[in-house]
Amino acid sequence: MFRRGAIGYGVEVYGGTHEQRRAVFEIQFGDPTVYVDARECSDSTSLFRTALLSIADDAERIEQLPSYSGHYLRQELERAGSNFVIEEFDSLPSDARTSVARSMKAIAEGLGSDEVKLGFTTEEGGSVVHAEPDLRMRVRSWEVDPEALRRGPHAPEADKEDSAEDEASGGAHVGPIVFSDPDARRRLQQNGEVVTFRTSERTTGETWWRQTRTGEKMGNCRVEQIGPIDPANRSALREHYRDAGFESAREWENAIKELNGELVEGHLYRVTSDERWAECESCHEYSSDVGAVGRGPDFTYLCPDCRGPPGGDTPAPTDNEAGGNHAE
Repeated sequence: MFRRGAIGYGVEVYGGTHEQRRAVFEIQFGDPTVYVDARECSDSTSLFRTALLSIADDAERIEQLPSYSGHYLRQELERAGSNFVIEEFDSLPSDARTSVARSMKAIAEGLGSDEVKLGFTTEEGGSVVHAEPDLRMRVRSWEVDPEALRRGPHAPEADKEDSAEDEASGGAHVGPIVFSDPDARRRLQQNGEVVTFRTSERTTGETWWRQTRTGEKMGNCRVEQIGPIDPANRSALREHYRDAGFESAREWENAIKELNGELVEGHLYRVTSDERWAECESCHEYSSDVGAVGRGPDFTYLCPDCRGPPGGDTPAPTDNEAGGNHAE
């Protein structure tokens, strides 16, 4: 069974029976996970409405939404910290499959939480990427292995890449962590350490970070759990707000409320990195490769793109500096 891929654009599980496909996600995702059976939905609107009503604790609020779209589903998934699986995706009409696949792509790219996982079950593999070709090489397909289901979630895997990762991380794969907030990213880049609040528990250890759930690797880091957060006890927020980059514990509380609607239960993690990022004084982009260029007191901090030709100590000359067009 799969260990990676669901954090991102999602995983498609195919083959076997409907019950076996469902069992794979029950083992791999656990709770909370919302399942919507596409066989009971006629189009994308009815599918997302069913999903929203299954996630939300206030049905009346959902019924009053201006539309039942992926935009609102993404918000509810983040608020609830719930995984989401569309069962029997290939039973939808062709136009509905395309609409749902495109919406799921947008949901994946817009999610700010790195703990919400997405999935699909289908009879035949490739149904999701066939509905939305832009998901090719993004949604991973896994065929049901009845023997693996019988052995359970802790059985040895045949995936060599996964096995190598597990061996390197002491037997447990540590997923990447997402920093969508620019202030948190900047603190990690410049100080090598940041404390972050997450609504659900996550894996800890050596890993890497990125700006979005589907973004590229930005740098290596280590994730360490500090402890749980109880809305009735704000002492941990008062203790760590400076390390999180806030001016006060109250400011941090307000940021959590703005994202989740209220001060919810969660967990604090300390993320550290040995890499240091600095601002290029020419293009003003931050990079771990920014370095001093020049000699003596006349030096400047530049990224590789602004340093000029390889081996040079100064930026490449402009057209005017190269001669021929001097104003003096």
